[in-house]
Parts: sequence; structure tokens; C-alpha cells
Amino acid sequence: MTREDDLRARVRQVIDESGRSQSAFAQAIGLEPTKLSKALAGTRRFTPLELALIAEEGGTSTDWLLGGAPERPTLAARVAQASASDVIAQAGARAEELDEVYETLLAAGQSRRTPPQIMPARAGGLMIDQGAKLADQALQTVADASESEQLGTALPLVIEQVFGVDVAIEGFPSGLDGLAWCRDGFRLILVNNAVSWTRQRFTLAHELGHVLAGDAQDLRVDLDVMAPSTRREHTEMRANAFASAFLMPARRIKESWRDAGQDTFARLVGELRVSPSALSWRLRNLGLVDEVQRRRLCRLNLRECADRGGWAEEHLTLTRSQSDVRRPGLLSREVLDAFSHGEVSARVAARVLGIPPETLLPAPPPTLPGSEEEHCADEDGVVFVP
Repeated sequence: MTREDDLRARVRQVIDESGRSQSAFAQAIGLEPTKLSKALAGTRRFTPLELALIAEEGGTSTDWLLGGAPERPTLAARVAQASASDVIAQAGARAEELDEVYETLLAAGQSRRTPPQIMPARAGGLMIDQGAKLADQALQTVADASESEQLGTALPLVIEQVFGVDVAIEGFPSGLDGLAWCRDGFRLILVNNAVSWTRQRFTLAHELGHVLAGDAQDLRVDLDVMAPSTRREHTEMRANAFASAFLMPARRIKESWRDAGQDTFARLVGELRVSPSALSWRLRNLGLVDEVQRRRLCRLNLRECADRGGWAEEHLTLTRSQSDVRRPGLLSREVLDAFSHGEVSARVAARVLGIPPETLLPAPPPTLPGSEEEHCADEDGVVFVP
């Protein structure tokens, strides 16, 4: 059997399993029945868009239709509870959905993304040291792109623009902090907006560490990534070390830290947009405070830091917006561009944007004055004409 024969057989299988006639299936995907018949007979080829629509309608992927064996995705998840398997499955399904849209765009003719540069992170030494070195290289990459000033205010945007990794912040039940999804050219960091904004930022950096290190893992569950633990998986230790050094660069902290004063500490918490606990541990690990000082600084909560550090309004804004939904920026732009050029359907774009497909379709033409559609009847059947 040739590859074309196998493709046609798989399309027939999709149609049969849908429970529809060939003509009804063609209408469901917006294809003329005669075109589908000719393609199945081998007298014309399926277009990439047609294959994408068939895969979408049939609940499969274009990779399967084409007979390929898709690369198994790498998935790294950061959770706050051991019983979060259902939440992980839900978030994983969302990542799979976004990945399928990316495949649809490839089938429609979009160029495959070049994966973000994998920086050397396994050159020996402790995992913590590897994470710190990886963070230094990542920070240099950000600086080379002139995006360093955006790390505090627009971290998701920096990750997308500099490293080519989609970032989505969406709602999931409590228990999951976030996950990283890696498959072929598609890289995604998915963060739960049910957690605090400081935890969201640490999770973003943690998952970026996984992506840049190229960790080959399916699903990693951690009971509490924020707390130090010697029993943690090595790759998780490296990702944590990366996140700490990436969000709280050693050079910047050393330049700003003049003493162990609470006012300086409070201001740094706001500038770096991290939790008091995270910064106190960073200062301790850098040798800038001792354990007694660390514990004293750690007693300050985020609100107290905002008041003492002069960023109370920013804290209020961040807290109010921490539950906002953010769709994946790169994928959203790509799918909307493809939709505007008629390369994918409204349903495909709506899956990324999380909106009803009809909201992307043109509004019906306005009713002309004097037309029958303009007349309306009340409950008594009396017709009013404006």
C-alpha cells in the first residue's frame, strides 16, 4: 500500500467512525462532496487545509492521517499537592489542544517554528550550579534582545519574544502551579491563574528552566517547589536554581543590597516582583545575610513589603489582575493571521482564544428599512413598525 492509499484509508476510517455519510461529512467541514469523492478515489489530492479540517472534525491529528508517528511530548508539571493528578490531566488536555492547533497551522502551510536554542546545562557540577549558569546565559540572551527592563513587568512577553516559547495563563482548579509542554517545534508554558502572582512568576521561570535545559521527562510532580528539599528530583533542583537566578540576578542584588535593612529588602521585593520568602533565601544563598537575618526578613509579608518599599499601588494592581486570563501570544497571532487569510476555520482560532467561533465571523448585514425582517410582533400578535 502506498502512502497515498494509506492516507485515503485513514480518511475513510475517520468518516466511518463519525457515523455520517460521506456527503454529510464533507458538508460538516465546508468541502464540496464531489471534491471529497475525487480525493478518496485518488483523482485529486487532499489540500493541507482539508486534512486539517478532517482531523479536527474527526477528533484526530494530521500526523495520524499522514501515517506518521508523532514525537511524544515532553511534559513537566509543577504542582502543590500530590493528589493533583486530575488537574494535571485537565491542564495536559489543554496543552494537547493547543499543540493540535499548531499542527493544523503546519498542515495549512505555516513554516515550522525553530525550537528555542538549548543552552548547555549539563557540563558537570552540581545541578544548582548548572541552573545558575543556565540562568546567566538566559539573562544575557534577554539583554542581547534589549528586553532586560521588561523582565519585571512583562515576563510572559519576554519569554515568547526572546525564547520562542508560548505562555498561557489560564484557570484550573487549585493544586497545579503550571506545566511545560515540548513537542517538535511547539513549546508551551501553561500557568494556573488560581495561584498568587508571585507564584505565577516563579512557575514561569521554573518551567522556562525545564524548556531551555531540554529536560527529557514525561510528567514531573513536585509537592512544593518553593520549599528547599534535598529529596527533590535533580532536574527540579536545576529548574528551581534557574528560576531563582533568572528572577533575582546576583549582580543586581549585590549592587542594590547595602545592608540587611527591611526597607531595602521591601524595595527589592517590589523591583524583582518575587515573594519575601524567595528573596530572603536568595540573599542567604548569596551570602549577603545570615540565617538570623533571613528569618527576620522573611517575617515581612508581601503587603508589608509593598507599604515599606513604596510600591503599594503596584501591589494592588498586581493582586487584582493575578486571576486574568492570558492566551498563548505566539499561537494566537499565528492562528488569527491564518484565519484572516482563509487558511483555517473559525473553530480552529476559537480553540486557542477560548471564545465561541461565531464571534470571529462577520456580523449579518443590517436589516433594510421597510423589510419584513424589521417588523416584530408582541405577545398579542400586534405588529409594530418603527
